Amino acid sequence: MDIISDSNFSDLLTVFNTVDPHIPEYVREYDLKQGAEKAAASALFADPDTGSYPINTAADTWISACYHEKEFPGQNPGTGSLAGVVRANIHKAAAVFGVEDDVEDAVALLRAARAPVEPIDKNSDYAFVGKVGSHMARLWPIRDEDEIKEAADRFDTNRLTYLPAIRRQLASNIAKKAYELGMDPCKDLPTSIGTESGLFGFDPEAYMAEVLEQCQRVKDAEIGVVAAGLNSVFEVVDPEELAVTAEKAASLLHVLREMTGDAKHMSTSDIVFSIPPEEIDRVHKQAIHMPRGITLDAAKLAVIPIDMLEPCVGDVPMDGDDIDVDQLAERINDLSPEAKNLLLELLSEIE
Repeated sequence: MDIISDSNFSDLLTVFNTVDPHIPEYVREYDLKQGAEKAAASALFADPDTGSYPINTAADTWISACYHEKEFPGQNPGTGSLAGVVRANIHKAAAVFGVEDDVEDAVALLRAARAPVEPIDKNSDYAFVGKVGSHMARLWPIRDEDEIKEAADRFDTNRLTYLPAIRRQLASNIAKKAYELGMDPCKDLPTSIGTESGLFGFDPEAYMAEVLEQCQRVKDAEIGVVAAGLNSVFEVVDPEELAVTAEKAASLLHVLREMTGDAKHMSTSDIVFSIPPEEIDRVHKQAIHMPRGITLDAAKLAVIPIDMLEPCVGDVPMDGDDIDVDQLAERINDLSPEAKNLLLELLSEIE
């Protein structure tokens, strides 16, 4: 696109709106229609092979530079490409007419107009960015020291109500932003920020004390026993895996609380004092999240006859002659709320 092919000059008007008020006087006085007719009849083009981007006058050259930047953004003279050669020819003509600065200013303004504008309110300005229900949300602003301290105090008070992964995200984002603003998270913020974000490393005893406190808060003696048994897991886990195992253990306890609190047929009475890490992984993979906050264990559902499961979940995934429990959990978690309610009705009938 250039002044010859831009029949109603719509592209050029867009350029003018972008660079105004930095349009040179010789361009303002230029008769576009007559200029386009003269340019079409001339033999001076930055792209002689196609007869485009006329460079007969200073105004022609400035306008062609703007058209070319709009059509081939970011090209610089001498890149070796055809667009680079055309840009070089435009700059040579600009030098002849003494308008190099005008051309460079126009090109710079057009590039600046295309540059992405960084939002005033960024995701990094919030401690939490993620889904809340079905909507994305940004919570707990941390744009300055006062907001960081407020978010840190709020975290310190309420952190045990969040899952470990959420706690780590909140604490890490708060600590990172504090560093950016010149604060020292270890001195200026509650110690829970350093502990949960990993700044202080991992302390198994402190972690277990928190887990047991969680168990007491929900008045669940069975889970308290499970939590105490996790100590034996930490004693044999590789130190490098300790923090990961601890986070999985806390998520396991969260799942178990939901199981014992909302689904009586999912009793934990068969859980013994020691839980190996592979059992923690299993619960994570095979936990099924149902309506009304109910959590089911896919391994328990796998004992239900296939012909009873199929009306609720469709084709039951198999691993040889047995039900593929991991795939079953994934399949049920993807079901609609209506289908999940149908499955709950089936379970209540079996019970």
